[in-house]
Amino acid sequence: VSTRARAPPRSCSPCSTPAASSAATATRCRAASTGSACRSSTRCPNASSDPHKWLYCPIEAACTLTKDAGALSNAFAFYPEYYLLDGAQDEGINYYELGMQNSRGFRALKVWLALRAAGRSGYERMIRDDIDLARRLYDRADAHPELRAASRHLSIATFRYVPPGIDNGDEYVNALNKALLAKIQASGEFYVSNAVVNGVYLLRACFVNFRTTAKDVDAIADAVVAMGREAHAQLGGPV
Repeated sequence: VSTRARAPPRSCSPCSTPAASSAATATRCRAASTGSACRSSTRCPNASSDPHKWLYCPIEAACTLTKDAGALSNAFAFYPEYYLLDGAQDEGINYYELGMQNSRGFRALKVWLALRAAGRSGYERMIRDDIDLARRLYDRADAHPELRAASRHLSIATFRYVPPGIDNGDEYVNALNKALLAKIQASGEFYVSNAVVNGVYLLRACFVNFRTTAKDVDAIADAVVAMGREAHAQLGGPV
């Protein structure tokens, strides 16, 4: 899971220099996990998080935290004649003023239910398990002669398939792993995405499902090798 900052003219992250406090500074920090978002919010005036990622909530569930109570209404509120009654606004919170949707579902309910059901200890255990699964996949790839482990961070592991006798830096290996990724996704057995780091095409596994087991991870490594061999034969690559 990554935490990244964006939005001009200035941006910040949990480890960067605090952004200017000027109201004109449009700064936003975006975090995949709520914990990262909360840490970011101490330095950023606005932060957003996606509980449907590492808080295991059903898609979609996202939230925005802002220190400026009027920021959202200034951006989204509008008052056509049929919204007003005798020229006065309704009291209380009018959610149509805080976003683009006039009609909206009760997204916060599923987040609240998940927090109540799992609690802090439950989330600590599930997130720790995801990190362990990424480590397990990385170790499996590192130990297999036809896989090359590239990186591991939190619940993400990157690696790729390299046939015996072929140099890992060969450009053919990039093409092979692109074809391999298409084969993996078409199979429906499991899902990985990709990453390109310094021109190297990698398979990317991100564990954010509390139902994933060590057995599943071992099956991923075995399936990648089997499908990699098939893709290599189909491409007619060097032997």
